[in-house]
Amino acid sequence: MPAGSQPPWKKIALAAGLVIVLLLGGIGVNRIIQDRAAQNQALNPQEDARIKQEIADAFASSDSLKDRKLEIAVSNGEVTLRGRVDKPYLTEIAGALARDVSGVRYVKNEIEIIEAQETKEPVWRSTVGGKPSAASPDSSAQPGSNSVATSTQQQPRNFDVNAIRTRERTRQFVMRGYKRLSQDDFLGAQRAFENALKLDPSNRMAQEGLRRAKSGRR
Repeated sequence: MPAGSQPPWKKIALAAGLVIVLLLGGIGVNRIIQDRAAQNQALNPQEDARIKQEIADAFASSDSLKDRKLEIAVSNGEVTLRGRVDKPYLTEIAGALARDVSGVRYVKNEIEIIEAQETKEPVWRSTVGGKPSAASPDSSAQPGSNSVATSTQQQPRNFDVNAIRTRERTRQFVMRGYKRLSQDDFLGAQRAFENALKLDPSNRMAQEGLRRAKSGRR
């Protein structure tokens, strides 16, 4: 054996020791990852429940959505909305209110729009014997006849979707701010009121709430 060289068994022992150290280190890292994953899984149901409740509260406080039956599902911060509404802008309001809740990572809006069909009243015309009979809505009165059209065609209402959505979101931020104030969460309240004032700078409730939140932080 040349001078200064190590015996083969020592090299093998060093290599084996290095492998063992690497294996133990890998096991330790895996345990840490698994423990953190288990903690996250334990926290996620509670966080998802909180998000679901806050979205439900937001819908219940909304003048546009409080009477709508909408389903809310939350999984790991991802929200799925289902249900039926009769106006397109209601889906936008629901999605916006859900996205405004803290902790929401993504909103999948599956709310269906079911347009309400207008019912046309029949046109009544007199017949022999004075008994009224229903005619087709497309029928028109002939000159000289005593038929009278009583149906009226309703004009569709025009809604300013952006204005409605802004009003709803402002209201939600204001309500959230006062809820945070009641919990002594002055920083959260301040953020909520500041968001409300970004949408409606003249909102007096938001202005007063912001003043109280800043005073509470001093």
